[in-house]
Amino acid sequence: MSINSSITGLWKGEFTLGPEYGSREGKSFDFTAELNEDDDFSIEGVCEEGETKDLFKEPVTINGFRDDEFISFVKKYPCLVLVDEQGKYFTEKEKEHPDIEYEGELDPETGRLQGTFSTYNIMEDPNGRRFEVVFTGTWFLHRSES
Repeated sequence: MSINSSITGLWKGEFTLGPEYGSREGKSFDFTAELNEDDDFSIEGVCEEGETKDLFKEPVTINGFRDDEFISFVKKYPCLVLVDEQGKYFTEKEKEHPDIEYEGELDPETGRLQGTFSTYNIMEDPNGRRFEVVFTGTWFLHRSES
């Protein structure tokens, strides 16, 4: 795939949680992305994940850009998504989920998109002091035939 080729279309892949996720480190999740790239290389689209697809009626959105091989986008959930101690997902619809920032590259030989993601969460310690925690991981997408 040439770096000048559009990335418009359906993509499938996975993201993998990094060390900040504790016991969930290394856990991978399938996701698909329907991307639309404009002539100015801005990107918008929607995303679906197996674990969260039934949690909300609105789509998970993607907005970003591409500069040659470099790609950057923000994935936005419609509301706050949390995981309980048993690994069950749930939402708090009145709260906003932090943006998830994706950066990576388009490999012109394989046509694969891959990179890292990060999200910043404000946590509170037992004394009520607030602090920022960064959660990271890796991701990849390949063009889907269907």
